[in-house]
Amino acid sequence: MADQLLGKAYIRVDGTLYDTLSGASISNITGITRDAVVGSRVLGFTEKVAVPTIDCDMPHNPTTSVLALGSVTDATITFECDNGTVYVLNDAWCSNPGKPTADGGKLAGVQFMAITADEQLGG
Repeated sequence: MADQLLGKAYIRVDGTLYDTLSGASISNITGITRDAVVGSRVLGFTEKVAVPTIDCDMPHNPTTSVLALGSVTDATITFECDNGTVYVLNDAWCSNPGKPTADGGKLAGVQFMAITADEQLGG
């Protein structure tokens, strides 16, 4: 039997469900990035702090409040994958509530950031 792969994502902000449009993503889950250090050969790597981030577009309907999204601070935000994996952003905030866009009826460029992220594997 084939494993189900990520195809849809749902976002909950302190328990309130927000639908996402195709292309939602989460990045910097580990809280670090590594860059190669090279000279006459590969010498190793350096680490930098990275902010766990969710980027998405959301459908914009009459009950979607850009102001409410923009006021999100100190929240628990989940990025729930349809394959059962859940990522939890802790002490999170909305860094960009998006912009209402007539093309496709969406809030474009919604972004959430957090202090840390946790992973709960599906299956």
